[in-house]
Amino acid sequence: MKPNPSLLEELSKIRRDLTGLETAPREPDPLSAFFFALEGLSEMVVITDLEHKIVYVNAACTDLLGYNPEELMGLKANKYFEGIPGNPIDLAGLIAAEASDGFWEGEIFNRRKDGDLITINLKLTPLADSSGQVLGYVGISENITERKLMEEELINARKLESMGTLAGGIAHDFNNILAAILGNVSYARIYAEEGSELYKPLVEAEAACLRAQGLTHQLLTFSRGGKPVKEVIRVGELLKEVTGFATHGSNVSCRFDISRDLWPVEADRGQIDQVISNLVINAVQAMPEGGEIEVRAGNVELKKGAVPSIEGGRFVKVEVADKGVGIPKEYIEKIFDPYFTTKQRGSGLGLASVYSIVRNHSGAIRAVSEPGKGTTFIIYVPASKEEPQEKKMKEDIILGEGRVLLLDDEEMIRKVAARLIEQLGYEVETAVDGEEAVEKYREARESGRPFVAVILDLTVKGGMGGEEALERLKEIDPEVKAIVSSGYSIDSVMADYERAGF
Repeated sequence: MKPNPSLLEELSKIRRDLTGLETAPREPDPLSAFFFALEGLSEMVVITDLEHKIVYVNAACTDLLGYNPEELMGLKANKYFEGIPGNPIDLAGLIAAEASDGFWEGEIFNRRKDGDLITINLKLTPLADSSGQVLGYVGISENITERKLMEEELINARKLESMGTLAGGIAHDFNNILAAILGNVSYARIYAEEGSELYKPLVEAEAACLRAQGLTHQLLTFSRGGKPVKEVIRVGELLKEVTGFATHGSNVSCRFDISRDLWPVEADRGQIDQVISNLVINAVQAMPEGGEIEVRAGNVELKKGAVPSIEGGRFVKVEVADKGVGIPKEYIEKIFDPYFTTKQRGSGLGLASVYSIVRNHSGAIRAVSEPGKGTTFIIYVPASKEEPQEKKMKEDIILGEGRVLLLDDEEMIRKVAARLIEQLGYEVETAVDGEEAVEKYREARESGRPFVAVILDLTVKGGMGGEEALERLKEIDPEVKAIVSSGYSIDSVMADYERAGF
């Protein structure tokens, strides 16, 4: 599509002046060559007159925006970026004022024909004739939507990393306190007669401790200690089960569209449960007057770069969509930030945990929302080529006998854990750090009263932890039976304890 005749004439003069082609017989139509070059650019090129009416667009522009050239001719260019949240109110005036002085460059949002927003880097300069009189403007734009998404992913990852370090430390200490409280309450409940005046308060205290533990688990999820303990699972039934539980008692119904041949995934069942539950609860809260939640799941094969922050390959795509109030544009980029919430009673950990869980599974998550129409969360989780293993039925608790060595650096944990293990019929001896545990294990073997098992705390402040202690114990007894225990660890041992020798 070519500009109007007056601009064509001036562009022709500029082109000849710049290239020295005015007297060159070998190029009979330099203007055609000029526009041929514009058509081949990957950047969008728009030429307007002084009133910002479009007189020329190249193929890259029409391809990206989804318009035919004829639909754009004569329209004001600012129509496509004014009134979009995030752009300056008088963007057209700002651009015109600065461009008149020679040049304007900035990042703005633009709207495609289908209504989708894209982010572009716009460079605008006046188009002048040989006498310096401005005839219009030339705008060259680069689509930077994907780059901005990747930058946001990186910023989110860095925020979560710094918050995770803090959260992990808090969760570790808090978990130890909770474990002592919960252990003592559970121990007291064993001896309280069911139906007695004492029994009910103990049950309520136990339930409160478990709820508090849920909060620490959310903290751990986006700390480096929240590494997923993966197994091969199918998420189809899990989606239905968790969604049904999360919507129970609400005025919201669910509609499922789950592929029958859904690929299995290698994931932490508990963490994926948490992801689905958080998203469904958010959807319920977004529709206080009731409505319908759509839960969709299918198989997709992605090319590299198709979804920012993940490699290409086979993925299971899960979508949770509501028709609620939607998320304002100014909040959509913050919803995965730790402690960001618009709810009066929210902790701000829900979506941050969801984001971290998905990233720890080498997946991706994004939200698409339109205020007043609803929100859709889209998750990609890598598919597995393996099939899920059948679960064995849980066996009843079996009482035993023998001596057990317990290593933990927290006195209150040692006391309550020892008390509960003794209830199972074992004799318990404790150690504060790895060195003491190794020495006690050696002495027990030499005295003819060996331990049948050792329970090792993975992280010991200022001392030898469980992993190093196990290596030393194996030098004494290659057949040592060791169980790993931890409230928090930056290591991956808890996620793959067998590889570490436990």
